[in-house]
Amino acid sequence: SASRGRAVAIAAVGTLAVVCIAAIGGGQENGRNPLALGIEKLMLGGHSESLLIGQAERKVKYFTLNQDPSLGSQASSWGYEGEEKGPAAWSTVAPEFAVCASGQMQSPVNIERTEEKARLNLPPLRWQGYEQEPFVEEGRESRAFFDGHSISLSGPSATAGMGGPRIAVHGFSRYLPDLPLDKVAMVNYTFKEVRFHTPAEHQIDGEIFPFEMQMVHECNALTDPPCPINKTMIVSALFTEAKVGWGETSPSFLSSVLDDMKLIEGVWSQYVESFAFDFGQIAKEINMYASRYFLLKGSLTVPPCTEDVTWYVLKDQLTISAQDLAYAQKIQKANARPLQPWNDRVIFGIN
Repeated sequence: SASRGRAVAIAAVGTLAVVCIAAIGGGQENGRNPLALGIEKLMLGGHSESLLIGQAERKVKYFTLNQDPSLGSQASSWGYEGEEKGPAAWSTVAPEFAVCASGQMQSPVNIERTEEKARLNLPPLRWQGYEQEPFVEEGRESRAFFDGHSISLSGPSATAGMGGPRIAVHGFSRYLPDLPLDKVAMVNYTFKEVRFHTPAEHQIDGEIFPFEMQMVHECNALTDPPCPINKTMIVSALFTEAKVGWGETSPSFLSSVLDDMKLIEGVWSQYVESFAFDFGQIAKEINMYASRYFLLKGSLTVPPCTEDVTWYVLKDQLTISAQDLAYAQKIQKANARPLQPWNDRVIFGIN
């Protein structure tokens, strides 16, 4: 039958690719043979959802961004360069972007330690839920992609609601130093996505960092427990370039995401979907730095520049290898919004 013929054809292509990949030697790129990567891209064909390729334990699928509108697309009315689409013009691109210019609590900012209103002793940031619920089943995949603005790693694409790792934090108030901690309401956020910026968007005491990772969390009607009013919280990790002589390198999860980018390099309308991405890789690295942070209010650093975002900017920096940094810069180039006015915001130094 026709369907049986198609199945045989797909199996034949898969078998041929496996044989070719096994037969190719030398020219390794981060443990992956460039020609083997090319064959994997070739197998994308019409972006068939029935093709499973990659290592068995990763179960990587490839899709186009157009197949998942929640991730956006390559088409965009704003960017980081030019008078018509660059940051200075964001507020004029669309009516819903007006706050990019009129907002009084815009991000990013230069964090000056001398501006700390108080130093508080709050619990370290800790994520829950990923240990008992590894994202390995259908409907809970994580996805790596480049949307034309930044390299991104989405949270689990839960079929109903948001089912990613959760984090509970005390609600923000400029009066925190005067309030008993047990009287401050807790807010439960759910991990949504990670976005990367080169160079970093935030500065500390005027220091410019080469790389920033922003972990976006939300609490809304779909999260568990839900929030009656949508809330956004972002954990920001700044990076310095690794010193090879000191044995420094990139976190393993970051190298893994950038390796995923190699699978779709030059075909940015696609994304890589993994059933087996382990959020624990991120938590393990970040937990070592998540006891000391700056706490402040701000906004999204991309349109629509929505305000009332709670930012947790880690005080201590992670490291990124020169190789990983160069590859990230190659993909997304300079994608940092310029610093925004400090205005009348309050910042707390935690621990």
